[in-house]
Amino acid sequence: MGSPGKFLIYLAIGLAGLMLLSQIAQAQRALEASRYEQGSGSAAAPEEDLPAEIVERIIKMVRSHPSLSGLKAEVRVGRIRQRLADCPAAPEVAFAAPKARPWGSFSVVVRCAKPFWGVTVSVQTRVFGPQVVAKRYLAQGTRLKAEDLEAVSTDITRTPADLARSVEEVQGKILSQPLAQGATLALNILREPSVIKVGEGVRVQIQGKGFQASGEGVAVTAGTIGDSIRVRMPDGQQVSGRVIRHGVVEVVIN
Repeated sequence: MGSPGKFLIYLAIGLAGLMLLSQIAQAQRALEASRYEQGSGSAAAPEEDLPAEIVERIIKMVRSHPSLSGLKAEVRVGRIRQRLADCPAAPEVAFAAPKARPWGSFSVVVRCAKPFWGVTVSVQTRVFGPQVVAKRYLAQGTRLKAEDLEAVSTDITRTPADLARSVEEVQGKILSQPLAQGATLALNILREPSVIKVGEGVRVQIQGKGFQASGEGVAVTAGTIGDSIRVRMPDGQQVSGRVIRHGVVEVVIN
């Protein structure tokens, strides 16, 4: 067994080692906390508002888009992560990509020509306006009347581009598929009423290379303007032609 003096020396050395290890661990934890705080401060850097005049230019650009003509639009311009650099001339404002309809979420670009810099800004647009709905169930083939429909004003931001906006623009057209009560009316399910009916007498205009002629015939099929229909001529022959207006069919001979 060693002397008590040596034991005390070993004990002191052990305690000193433990204290040193504890101090190292505390220093490492403090360093990690400092790094975390620095990283968090960078990620959570406060966003900046765009200058008021640029916000107004963005709103004006969006509201002047042809797709918003006659409609109410609420435009909300987002913030940016850093203050804009100086630009001697007024910065350019443009859509980040060509927009058929700047509705919903999209981006615009604010850029300076010299010195060159640019920043992308998020924009949100809500659009309000009328859409046409059926007042009752309408069967396929129904010729639309004013009492069948009504225009209701609502948020139309997420509606398809081909929805009918007024009763007047669809009145008299034919449904190519049924429409439930309260359903919105899309323009792509409408067709024009026939301007030529089966058995109706028509005038036939014949266009050929270096000549033209006209005659009378009887419609074998019905059609509206732009449709191709068949016509029976006085000698019994049937020809195909395009309806160019009420009661007139054009036949082209190559």
